[in-house]
Amino acid sequence: METEMTIALVGVGGALGGAIIGGAAAVVSAGIQGKRTAAAATKAYESALEVSLRAAQREAYGHLVRAANDYEGATEKLLEPAMWLIHCVNCEQVPEPYPVTEEKRSSYQTQVAQRPTTTAISGAARSVALYAPSTVEELAKGVLLAARDLDTVFEDLEETVQDPATGYWHAELSESQPRQTHDALSNAIASFVVAAGTSDDHEPAGTT
Repeated sequence: METEMTIALVGVGGALGGAIIGGAAAVVSAGIQGKRTAAAATKAYESALEVSLRAAQREAYGHLVRAANDYEGATEKLLEPAMWLIHCVNCEQVPEPYPVTEEKRSSYQTQVAQRPTTTAISGAARSVALYAPSTVEELAKGVLLAARDLDTVFEDLEETVQDPATGYWHAELSESQPRQTHDALSNAIASFVVAAGTSDDHEPAGTT
């Protein structure tokens, strides 16, 4: 969690921090020179801060979209291996011959085990929370939850459950579940992109 928060703060804080420090210095300096000059400097500072906030917001949104798209693309390649691994589990329980060789099954297991983590998405979602209105923040959380759901599916591909009616064991997941969960991630990303593109509010969640 500390790693994810560091990513969130460092990733989007540079320009905003510079605007705050530089602007505050200008206001203090102007205050020494007189009220009118101070008022003008304050207005300029507020305008610069507004621009920096919006830039930080756009940067945070971009980080999340890139992280989510990268994860979506990488896991797309694992959907067919995932389907075959679930199918193999069901063949074991019937039993039926494997639809793929043991070597191929082992290769699929390795591919899934080496899948990317959701850490980058988590850090990016935290960045969004620093700048986004509550509606956009919730959609960012939705992207993260969808990614974590997909990761759980990959984790549980070869888990089995017993049918109480027949006594037979079968795969806990349906063969279509990896694809369905991946589609849910794609939809979550699309919803976030639409909301982020139409949001003009830079206020952090909970202040709007």
